[in-house]
Amino acid sequence: MRKRFLATALSLAMATLCSATAAQATVYAYTFESFDTQLTMTGTMTVDGGNMITAMSGSLSGLVSQTVDTVTPNLNFPGQATSLDGRFYYDNLFVSGNPSLDLGGVLFTTQENNAGYWNLWGNGADNYSLYESVSGGYPIAETGLFTVTAGPDNGNNGLDGLGAPAADAAHGPAGMFALGALLLCAHRRRLDAKA
Repeated sequence: MRKRFLATALSLAMATLCSATAAQATVYAYTFESFDTQLTMTGTMTVDGGNMITAMSGSLSGLVSQTVDTVTPNLNFPGQATSLDGRFYYDNLFVSGNPSLDLGGVLFTTQENNAGYWNLWGNGADNYSLYESVSGGYPIAETGLFTVTAGPDNGNNGLDGLGAPAADAAHGPAGMFALGALLLCAHRRRLDAKA
């Protein structure tokens, strides 16, 4: 009976933790348009609770026709990292304000350029740069306007990643407390059983 109770309680604590994490991610719609109107990029990006851009999808059109594929992970977040080709410094940091990307910006790849990278970064208010690296050069180097808008429901229809109503930020610490309390009780029971 106790094992069943403990398993159920632990499952509930984990569900609380998972739902709080999913609820903290925000999906944004974005558009980049170069000042010369030669390059446009539109799509969505996901920003986690720590302001790290973790995913992007979308398309580039105009000078190229490419599909945004993957955000390059930054193991130094929130510090900067260097792209494998050595052409870009990036941090994948989302900043609420204008500009919404700092000088490091976000590094990503496209399906059509799997040997190179794209880097989008903020130069100042309403001024962004979008460069492509290929074979040691920058065939695309554009400046323009980047706009970001949060989805009306952050793209999750009021549900967390488990299909339950989205939790608010207070559930994260509560879930951690519940999990810690359950683990402490289980540890004490093991010690009592040995005595």
